[in-house]
Amino acid sequence: MDKTGKFKIKNAKQFSKINNPEDILKITLMDCHLNNVDRNSENYNLLFQTEQQRFYAIDHAALFGGPALKSRFVPKGEPSLGQKLLGSYLLRNTLKYITLENIQKTLESYFAQCNSILGTEIDKVFSMLPESWEISENLKERVLAYSLDETRLNLLELLLSNNLYEIKKKI
Repeated sequence: MDKTGKFKIKNAKQFSKINNPEDILKITLMDCHLNNVDRNSENYNLLFQTEQQRFYAIDHAALFGGPALKSRFVPKGEPSLGQKLLGSYLLRNTLKYITLENIQKTLESYFAQCNSILGTEIDKVFSMLPESWEISENLKERVLAYSLDETRLNLLELLLSNNLYEIKKKI
């Protein structure tokens, strides 16, 4: 951490000691994809376990626009890249040590996995939710539609690819 309390990767040697630095990029992709409005440049919602030198994403309560949008959640909503980890110092600092080729591979891998496993994982999560939570009607179907819409995913992948390229070019 630097004097301001921000996690800073000082050099390639320190970067190489972190067990999962690419996860910062993966978390950024997930947050943009699933519209996590809470994890951003002011609130990383990440734990860094110093002994294992590993990042952990926490607090996913604001996915799909957060609790305020749960009943108004629109599956066909356009991707939103603003106010996310995408604009953070942490991501920029991490991308310094990841090649553009590896950034692109991570992006392509993320979206390939969306198509192959995300639907199954969403089904699993919804099957574990207790009835007492009173999940709004058709929420699972709306989440699946939002998460797996091919047009939206293609647009999001293009937007993220362009944004990550621009970030990398500036650092």
